[in-house]
Amino acid sequence: MKSLLALPIALLPLQAQAQEIQLTLNCQIERAHDFKTRQSPSSGSFAAIVHMSNSQDATIKVTTGSCFNYVGSFSEQEVIGECKRTVGDSKYWAYLTINRLNGEFEHVFTSSGGSAEIEYSEGHCTPGKKLF
Repeated sequence: MKSLLALPIALLPLQAQAQEIQLTLNCQIERAHDFKTRQSPSSGSFAAIVHMSNSQDATIKVTTGSCFNYVGSFSEQEVIGECKRTVGDSKYWAYLTINRLNGEFEHVFTSSGGSAEIEYSEGHCTPGKKLF
């Protein structure tokens, strides 16, 4: 009987370690370049929801592009995520890093298949509020 009572107490630290931090960010694109069209779009923005767990795992959900869910890790300085996705004959790969100290982000997007392209953008993210 004593061992049954000890089990829930032993699990408490594991549950506390599994807690997650969630940040909602508004990100403004300040510089961008589309290597296929050789154009630099003047502006743009996207929202990001960053989930960080105590195990150093991170996920980033964004509201723009062909990759919406990034999986990666984080440190005291940055959150890094990668997205790989296949739709029909097209393969998409994207990389997103957000600096946790100053909010700077860097985003690289590539696709192959029907319409191959490479896009690069950078800018700043600021804390946002949940819309729902």
